[in-house]
Amino acid sequence: MNENVKSAAEFISNNLRLKTMPVAVKFLKEKKDFPEKTRQPSTFLGKKITLCQAITMARLYGWTVRMTKDDIICVPAAIAFGFSNSTDTVSSLTRLLCTASYSANEEAAGREAAAIKKLENGEYEGIVFSPLQKTTIDPDTVLFYGNPAQMMRLIQAWSYGSGQRVHGNFGGKVECTEYLLVPFKEQIPRVSIPGTGDRVFSMT
Repeated sequence: MNENVKSAAEFISNNLRLKTMPVAVKFLKEKKDFPEKTRQPSTFLGKKITLCQAITMARLYGWTVRMTKDDIICVPAAIAFGFSNSTDTVSSLTRLLCTASYSANEEAAGREAAAIKKLENGEYEGIVFSPLQKTTIDPDTVLFYGNPAQMMRLIQAWSYGSGQRVHGNFGGKVECTEYLLVPFKEQIPRVSIPGTGDRVFSMT
């Protein structure tokens, strides 16, 4: 791994006193490209999990976790990340938001579903999450979890160097698309408030 990345990860963690490790994220076109010594939930744990749970395993336990279509149990994330059999992701997400009472009506659900960042079905076969300090992958994006003061300092550091402000796009649900897909697809930083899944299933 690039020693500069490792040094940066340790510097940020130590100076911000982050409670959990920064996480390196890699999107893989083919499953054969998974690095060695990764834990796959469907085989290692014998069950499917959510993406936010996989991230928590990486940032809290220091595991390198691989996720494929066979490992994810979260339906909205499976649809958004192209791990479902949906032929119309917007319609599928619209129905889900209505059924789960996340939207007042189908029109509101449709607007939000259309705004959620998505991947095409099968566009990527897997995702790897690993602690940034010891990762062997070249990350497509990096996740930092922290309290408001810690996030403020990261935002200040970004604007100090770039002259740009950091954006957020909040819905309280399917937030993994905001902190994983938006930075990856648009190559911009993003601030997110953990959604229901993060809070309920991964104890964020």
